[in-house]
Amino acid sequence: MAKSRYAKIAAAAMTVLLLAAGAAVLWMRRAEIAHHFTIARAERMVDKGIVMIPDLTGRFAIPADNFDHMTSSPQWSAVPRDFQVFHHVPFQIDGMLCLWGASNAKNGYTLPEQALDVGINGKFEALYIYHATFYPSSPGTPVYEVVFRYEDGSSATNQIIYGDDVFDWFGGSAMPASARSRVAWRGEYAASGKTQKLSFYLTALPNPNPDTPVTSVDLYSSKNDSSACIGALTAGPAGLAR
Repeated sequence: MAKSRYAKIAAAAMTVLLLAAGAAVLWMRRAEIAHHFTIARAERMVDKGIVMIPDLTGRFAIPADNFDHMTSSPQWSAVPRDFQVFHHVPFQIDGMLCLWGASNAKNGYTLPEQALDVGINGKFEALYIYHATFYPSSPGTPVYEVVFRYEDGSSATNQIIYGDDVFDWFGGSAMPASARSRVAWRGEYAASGKTQKLSFYLTALPNPNPDTPVTSVDLYSSKNDSSACIGALTAGPAGLAR
């Protein structure tokens, strides 16, 4: 009887230890598990057509295939690519679409002044932009414009502002001043004993006419010092970014 009682106690204790060990593993992996569910939710939104992610292939100044081979800017090897989720917003990063900026032009790197009809059309409540800039500007300086063109012939223009929405991708700890923007990703590139901090940002532009179909979204450089560097666009419901 005593042996049977001790066996039961030992078995119960072992069960408690196993449950505690399992709980500890889940606790340590909670961030990984949460990330898995976030990715799965984002993939479902794409599959169900809740969000629209345009294919920007052919418009990139820097295709993602080149990120690991930029000898003049090896920092690109540390930048995210492929399917990513930032603040619950899914993005497909296949490269960087860049627009004209005076600082780049002075260094002989001339970029297009506009990118027309970037592949978003239909009805949506907000446009989410994953972006940064090449070179800084003074706070409050327009970097580029995002124009929604509607089926009825009307349009709505949004300005992306340095300091409010974006900063230079060689970023430190700066935070966007506008409530519509936030840091999407921070990373770093280390080589030869030096570390370069890197940052990209997420801006949510509300569509003022969500019930009117958008026929195109056009991007225009504001022709100031900074060059826009746009990694991905996603259109969908308002309030995704949180």
